[in-house]
Amino acid sequence: MRHARLTVTVILTVCLICACATGPPQTHPHLMVDPDGYALEDDGARMPPDAYGARIDAIVTDVGAHVAAARAQGKTARILVYVHGGLISQADSLRYIDAMVTADGLLKDTDDYPVFINWDASLGSSLYDDIFEIRRGTRDPLIGYPTSPFIALSRLLSGIVELPATLVYQFDTEKMQFESWEGEERSGGELVGNGIITIASLPITIVSLPVIAGYGEGAWRALRRRTEQMFAYQIRPQKHILFDQVRQPGALRQFFEKIAPMADESHPGIEITLVGHSMGAIVVNKILRAFPKIKFDRIVYMAAAASIEDFMDTVPPYLELNPQTYFYSFSLSNRDEGGEFNYFLPRGSLLVWIDNMYEPGISPTGKRVGFFRNKDIINIRPVEGVCCARMTFVKFTGVEGQPRKHGEFNDDGIFQRVLQLAHPDEVQRLRRAEDFVLHYPCDP
Repeated sequence: MRHARLTVTVILTVCLICACATGPPQTHPHLMVDPDGYALEDDGARMPPDAYGARIDAIVTDVGAHVAAARAQGKTARILVYVHGGLISQADSLRYIDAMVTADGLLKDTDDYPVFINWDASLGSSLYDDIFEIRRGTRDPLIGYPTSPFIALSRLLSGIVELPATLVYQFDTEKMQFESWEGEERSGGELVGNGIITIASLPITIVSLPVIAGYGEGAWRALRRRTEQMFAYQIRPQKHILFDQVRQPGALRQFFEKIAPMADESHPGIEITLVGHSMGAIVVNKILRAFPKIKFDRIVYMAAAASIEDFMDTVPPYLELNPQTYFYSFSLSNRDEGGEFNYFLPRGSLLVWIDNMYEPGISPTGKRVGFFRNKDIINIRPVEGVCCARMTFVKFTGVEGQPRKHGEFNDDGIFQRVLQLAHPDEVQRLRRAEDFVLHYPCDP
């Protein structure tokens, strides 16, 4: 199977690159997407539809050449499509792409042809959109600017009014440092240190929580909107121009519509792997729902910010339709998830903040699927016994060489290790390893 198809690895943290079976890539094929879902040039200018079509055609041509070269060498041709997560600017993402494709980068010693999807996931622009321009889901500066003072004030007041609840949630997060978790060992000194941090950071937590909760929730909604716009069909005015309207599908929809015909079962020598980091997992799910006939060999979540409900509505149906596909979800240890500490901010990873403040959900399945503490909420009935055998949730235990923070899944070595572990043969070894905890979500 591994040497019978082409692997397209889609990694949503959201970035895309290029590598060839014959050596490292000389260019960096990537797609730039603006907050409204339209394709951009590298300088940030909106790309005309015909120019974007030409860029997609160039990537498709390169993919075809990659497949041909791999077949000529008797190898499996593999493609890596990477979607990065939230809270990263497009400029930083481009620098990250350059680092990944260097001789010593994350993709060294691989035969993957990567394509990067680069979307604007920065905190500053999402805060701006929430306060000044996005109203009722559309970009409307005519309403946005006059109402911005009221929106800004309401965000702060909301954070203040909800402070008692968010404090309770925060204390629950702090408590994780002192609870016993399977496979996770901590020294007595570390427990004492955590206690000191909890007490010392309490004043900072009380002061910062209203700001982080109030304004962060609006920024989160703006980021969620951007994941929608990548696939949406719409008519909308261009930014700050009232009557210059453009209608076209989102940039990612156009891209996958073009590559879908060359990534199905009728094209032997193709393997496909789909990976998403953090909010990239939300984009991965949209790809799977919109293009279920694309034959992905592996679907890989890294610290997925998608909800359990989103996962359950997407991945199991896709696995039922595509019996060749394996699914893997990688998570931080529970203590590292709750203990992530960044300067003067309340402790907890982005996934903890989302569950506690930004999208607490109306039911348990609204919680984050990438937060391993939520694993028992995931309950899937196997269909003909295939789901359990092809779905694996992996928790790192926080030992040396493993990710300790939400953003470290993209670090050199860790990223490569995740891709190596996301394989049926490796899962058998992981079952016997002490530095991983595995979970299978299906009913017995």
